[in-house]
Amino acid sequence: MKTLANHQLIKVVPQAGAPNLLVLMDESGNGTPYTPPSKAYTQAGLGAGGSIQRERNVYFRLSSQLWVQGDIQQLNGPGLVMLLILLAEQGGDGAEVWFSTAAFPARYHISASTRAEGTRQLRALHLLSVERHPLAARSNPTVFDTRRRRSVYRLRGPALAPDKEMLARLAPAPLKKTPRAKKSRTTPRMGT
Repeated sequence: MKTLANHQLIKVVPQAGAPNLLVLMDESGNGTPYTPPSKAYTQAGLGAGGSIQRERNVYFRLSSQLWVQGDIQQLNGPGLVMLLILLAEQGGDGAEVWFSTAAFPARYHISASTRAEGTRQLRALHLLSVERHPLAARSNPTVFDTRRRRSVYRLRGPALAPDKEMLARLAPAPLKKTPRAKKSRTTPRMGT
């Protein structure tokens, strides 16, 4: 508890005669109270500050199939980190993703070996395909130009965020209108 409090991730409020009260603080460690992402996103103001606030509070869904099929339990740190990076980059729709080798470490602050090990784990579990795509040649190529290629990543199977078909199955079924039975307008017969 002291470590979390020292990093301003929780606030410990002593209460006389009762257990301490733990208050969640913002995950950035800046000492501000925690706000659920959906609330922070909708309360973000206009302008640059609001844009930054909205960007900080965008989140995405993981497919339940990662747990059901046991894939997520087989990933260790590098595999999980690369899965989350790829999910964030592809926007949940299974799009192809590529990274600049120069910009990747600066953006995500993970080493090349962590990236390589995470990619290896995801490929071994058939959660990721990696293809080499050629880059366009310069406008005036020569015979001495090297053929440049980039690695393109695409999540597969249970690593993909829930697709529209799956979401449609989970959505509540629309209420069906059943025809009302018409009341009989016949009068009962009296004994003759």
